This record gives sequence, structure tokens and C-alpha cells, in this order.
Amino acid sequence: MKKFLFIAAVLAAFTFTSCEKEASKAIVGTWNTVSMETSYQGVNMNVNLAEIGLSMIFSFDKNGTGTISTTNNGQISSEPITYIATESTLMMTDMYGEVISAGMTISGKNMTLTLTSSDIVDEDGGPVILHLVKM
Repeated sequence: MKKFLFIAAVLAAFTFTSCEKEASKAIVGTWNTVSMETSYQGVNMNVNLAEIGLSMIFSFDKNGTGTISTTNNGQISSEPITYIATESTLMMTDMYGEVISAGMTISGKNMTLTLTSSDIVDEDGGPVILHLVKM
């Protein structure tokens, strides 16, 4: 019985490690945010970022580091991050140690990030959903 429990524990560890490695492989690359869904004071909005002059590009390296680059009305900023990706979650830490956790789905060259952190969402508690395309 002890052998069985040990083997089951080892298999479970490999399964979870495998999912994390697969998610990390799928996320590696450069992703352009094409649209954002959110709500403001109870009004749902779907915003095409290019139409409002905003660009947000996420770059993920295979070593768990990356950058978030934004362009807003010609002003460019870039911030280094570290990240951990699992099958359904992306956790990013910025250079100030602030952590942003997002639900994540990847399908081919499309990624959706669902941000629910209280410092990101509107006061009505609705999530911010980012739609990204791999470049």
C-alpha cells in the first residue's frame, strides 16, 4: 500500500510539473494586446486598443522573465517582469514587487487574460479582460 501511495504521489507531481512546463512553453514569445473588455460604473465596454492610440505588448522569455511595453499617445514605457504560468493562471511580478494574477487561456496564437485584482478593476468589481495575439 505504501508503494502505491508513493507512486501515486510521484505521478501527481509529474502531472502538475508537466502542465506548468507546457503553459510556460506556450506563453514564450511576444504578444500584442488587441482589445480589452471591462466595465465602468456598470457599463460594459469592449475597446480596440489601436483605435484609441494605445499599445500594450507582453514579451515572455523562457527563463521566467519578460517585459510589458506600453505606448500611449506616443509616450513609450517598458517595465521588466518575472512570471509564472500554469495551465490556467499567469502570475506576473513587476520591478516593485507588485504581483498581478490573471486567469489565462491560450488557444493557438490567441491568449485571454482575466484580471480581477482589486487595484485593477472598476469599483463595481468587474474584471478586466485582455485579448492578445502572438506576434
